[in-house]
Amino acid sequence: MKTHGDTPRRKCPVCGSTPIEPLWAIPFSTVQDPVLISGANTWDLVLLDPEATVYCYSICPRCQSIFQNPCFVGYKLKAKIAEAPQGLPSNTAAYRENFDRWMLPWFLPEYSVLLDAACGVAEYTRIAQGLSQWSTLLATDISVPHVQRARKLLPGVEAWSMDLDDEEFRPEIPKADFIVFAEAAEHVLRPAHVLHKLANQLNPGGRIYWSIQSVDGRLPVRPRECIYASRQGVTEILNAAGLKELLCELDVGRFRIVAERPPKD
Repeated sequence: MKTHGDTPRRKCPVCGSTPIEPLWAIPFSTVQDPVLISGANTWDLVLLDPEATVYCYSICPRCQSIFQNPCFVGYKLKAKIAEAPQGLPSNTAAYRENFDRWMLPWFLPEYSVLLDAACGVAEYTRIAQGLSQWSTLLATDISVPHVQRARKLLPGVEAWSMDLDDEEFRPEIPKADFIVFAEAAEHVLRPAHVLHKLANQLNPGGRIYWSIQSVDGRLPVRPRECIYASRQGVTEILNAAGLKELLCELDVGRFRIVAERPPKD
């Protein structure tokens, strides 16, 4: 068996505290075709297989968040060249449902600039493009092919390749009134650092929707998720980013959060 990961963590990636304690070491085997577990496809199953990869996790005694340790920093090299799918994703209805439920109610009439950060297939950008409210639509993703796909399929959308962990927003990228950071916070190395960066990219009074995998013992561990945040961990991230919580709801193993950058006095 081999251990997944290439970089040991010395402190909690959620709240930044030390010490941290070892929690699990779970062997997972990769299967050729995905199987459906709890409504999601997975390629990794817990099997006693000599070819398995062991995913090790630690827990933070302070905020009770759980995270891979060692973490895999090398994935970024693969992510930058990850192939983008052709055409629209197969689950467009799920994107639309998430957009209408978790984002649309929090748009203010005066908002005109939307940023889809870590946009992936840019489906939320495409849905927002159908609304007359947005005069400027922006998208970033670590994958160059995903950015190229967004530029091709969504005329008028400005898109950039960007590693949110390590790179700063370029001066030419406008500030946003609303930021979408969906299904991505558990994959960055330092979510509090990234949320602080995104908060600074908001105009005063702007809002951000983001989500993160939650600590929930009722659900199976998915080894490709790097971080499982606790409710306290979410609060720690928001405080570090200087954001005011408007909504935090646990939804099938994931916290869905809307927060606001305080308006100027």
